[in-house]
Amino acid sequence: MVHRGLCLLLALAFIYVTGMRVPAIAETPNPCSVLARSSLTVIGSAETARVGDALTYSVTLANGSYDWGLADVFVHLPREARFVSAATSKGSWSYSGGVVRVSYDLFPAGTSDTVEIATECASPGKAECWAELGESESNWCMNYAEYVYDVFNANPNYWYADGIAAREVTTIIERPDVLSISSRAWPEPVVVGGSLEYRISVRNNSSQAVTGVVVTNDLPSGVNFVRAEATCGAFTRSASHVTWNLGTLDAAAKAALEIAVTPTAVGTLTNATTVVSSETDPDPSNNRVSATTQVVREDWPVMERIGSGLSAGFGNWRNLSISADGRFVGVGVPTEVPLLQTPLVFDRVSAQFSSPDVNDYGESALYPQCYLPDAWVFPYPGVYYPTLSSTGRFVSFVTPASNLVAADTNSIWDGFVRDRLAGTIERISETPEGWQMGWYFLDYPPPWECGLPEALYTSYCVLSGNGKQCLFGFAGHLYLTGMAICEVPADAQLHVKERSTGQIRLVERGLAWSDSGVAVSADGQYVAYGKAGAIGRYDQVLLRELNAGSSTVISVGSDGVEGNGDSAWPSVSGNGRYVAFWSDATDLVPNDTNNATDLFVRDCVAGVTERVSVSSAGEQANGPSGGPSISDDGRYVAFNSLADNLVSYDTNGVADVFVHDRQTGKTTLVSRSGVTVGNGASARPVISGNGRFVAFGSLATNLVEGDGNGVQDVYVVDWQRLPEPIAKLVNCGGPKVGGWGQDGSFTGGRATCASGAVSGAGPVPVAVYQTQRTGKFDYSLRDVPNGKYTVRLHFVEPTYTKKGCRAFDVYAENKQVVKALDVFAAAGGRMKALVKEVQVSVTDGNGLQLSFRPTKVDAIVCGIEIAAL
Repeated sequence: MVHRGLCLLLALAFIYVTGMRVPAIAETPNPCSVLARSSLTVIGSAETARVGDALTYSVTLANGSYDWGLADVFVHLPREARFVSAATSKGSWSYSGGVVRVSYDLFPAGTSDTVEIATECASPGKAECWAELGESESNWCMNYAEYVYDVFNANPNYWYADGIAAREVTTIIERPDVLSISSRAWPEPVVVGGSLEYRISVRNNSSQAVTGVVVTNDLPSGVNFVRAEATCGAFTRSASHVTWNLGTLDAAAKAALEIAVTPTAVGTLTNATTVVSSETDPDPSNNRVSATTQVVREDWPVMERIGSGLSAGFGNWRNLSISADGRFVGVGVPTEVPLLQTPLVFDRVSAQFSSPDVNDYGESALYPQCYLPDAWVFPYPGVYYPTLSSTGRFVSFVTPASNLVAADTNSIWDGFVRDRLAGTIERISETPEGWQMGWYFLDYPPPWECGLPEALYTSYCVLSGNGKQCLFGFAGHLYLTGMAICEVPADAQLHVKERSTGQIRLVERGLAWSDSGVAVSADGQYVAYGKAGAIGRYDQVLLRELNAGSSTVISVGSDGVEGNGDSAWPSVSGNGRYVAFWSDATDLVPNDTNNATDLFVRDCVAGVTERVSVSSAGEQANGPSGGPSISDDGRYVAFNSLADNLVSYDTNGVADVFVHDRQTGKTTLVSRSGVTVGNGASARPVISGNGRFVAFGSLATNLVEGDGNGVQDVYVVDWQRLPEPIAKLVNCGGPKVGGWGQDGSFTGGRATCASGAVSGAGPVPVAVYQTQRTGKFDYSLRDVPNGKYTVRLHFVEPTYTKKGCRAFDVYAENKQVVKALDVFAAAGGRMKALVKEVQVSVTDGNGLQLSFRPTKVDAIVCGIEIAAL
């Protein structure tokens, strides 16, 4: 016989609050009565103690009327106490991450056991210890989260013990000093012009309230103040001095002040902080503290590989995130367990990885050894990638680890946020009251009897740029309050959590989250998401304004009509005004006839929709595009595409990564090293908030030197520093100079030279401007293949000292592109560099034809520069 479950403490609490009646299960003992006869208590040896004192906890478990099999007691020790030893007469114990686990193979009815745990008071504060009777690992390995089943079929009276918690006991741990202060700086080192944050923490180490608490902070010279925030009290700033008035600080209480600045020069910064109060502190040595930080210059290559063999994603899911300044890159790294990845953050300044999935004791995430990644456990690997706040301080991720926070006993995937400045971690997927998520059905039916999926878990956790809001998806019911039996929806739900208050709001339910994607604006006020069949029979993209509580369909044309095809995978600008997404619709913009998935940007203020998966000339893509990522200001959109006509030099026949500049209309292929396009597919880009950097995954082996691992790698490109793919450079009238070739392929004219200084040459060698071809002449550059090009013509006026002396026309491919050019007048003087830029299409297979025709005296040109579009 299979028992239907054991009544959880959460269920008992829910019944007590709501008065909901739980139907009896006739064929099995009433599990609630089993727990009613059982108890779990914790007793501490002292209510107050000093740092260094011994502190003992006695935890007693008393059984009721039924024998238990595989009972586990979890004792959560306070951070302020250091574990020493444990003793039990009936079970076995282990210690990890501040939790003592006591396991019993068999716990007979009518018996009890007391566990003695010895600790040492390590730090001042309010030390709280509590215990719970939780489900065993073996039970979790049976794939029944929060269900308790009898595996001993021969004896139906053996129960898994679950659902009892003991109220915490509190000890105030004091230190000889009254107040102590600490200061942390992040990141270390910091880049000139980057974000530097200080966190100043004040603690009352006594058992009495302290009045008149004032903190004074002296900012170092060489920084610009940005902002400050305090958990309590009020602060003022005068120049580099910040004064924080806390007033009264309660016994064992803590408070924090955070100050953000921007360094202006290379060097060493020292931030000094002092705390005073109305009380006499017997040990004032901890009343002053300083934090020192090194400031360095940015020194990043144009193209950089992040680690080796890392994945950029799975399916449609992007496995990457990047900070707004491009310094930090978050990536999911495969583990030895199939489908399971661990989150890592790469610092491009220190060239080091760090793991956000560690608990407050510094211990890395632990997974049950029996974890089997069956399809039901996590059918979409890669969605639990880390996301970064704009500065990279906060990191969110999803993991099945159970030792990152206390009381994580729901045995499912949870969402977490790591604060890399404060050094703390918090669970996002829990209610403001602290209830964890999971399968909480009060009448014990198996989920499939309700028509539910066999796996409910937190499916993603996405941070806003400011780090204050966090989106998370949950395939299952979120709250106990108001939950009716079998009402849990089988589809995914999208929630947003306000981290400062713990408030959770339901954004949408009924989502096809595995196919549609979610995004949040940097200010945390707008959430974009895809929803299956939102309008009619097509998937659409919606934008929800959280303050207003309303959603608007974004996948519409400029006329406001919803698209006639599926749309999904949004990316949102910093203020929520612009939303990028992909769509199969053909009616969002005029002349969409390519029969391919395109990328669009919706201006939610102007009500305009534009297609961005186009060439610089506006030509539509001849292949599908996807993976949009938009910069904070909405100007740049990174994407991947199989099209080969977005730039003329795309000849590798595989997917590439592009950036479209919405301001200039220019599209650039960025998955290349210098002018060499990657020799393997590249995809899943994410653009930094400032629009300068793009992280992406690639199978190419020629993007950096020494890439011989034969697998996908993750790269970051400073794409605006990429050189333009130059088809040809001609030093007209002169010899080879640097990368400029010797004059050739001309007919007519004569070579001349002019000595003297040239102003305004920029990156072009001055020698190019000191030689010319003059007269009436033509260039037939037959080695320029068919394609679209930017042609830059370089001029100086070497002879005349006033305007009106020389004028000429220029033709490209028999079309006039420059008319009656007076170089002296256009440049503003003699020997001043002038550049004329024109766009030309070569289509006849005969190369590029340029003609220079004088209308007054001689035509003249110094250099010809041809760049592929």
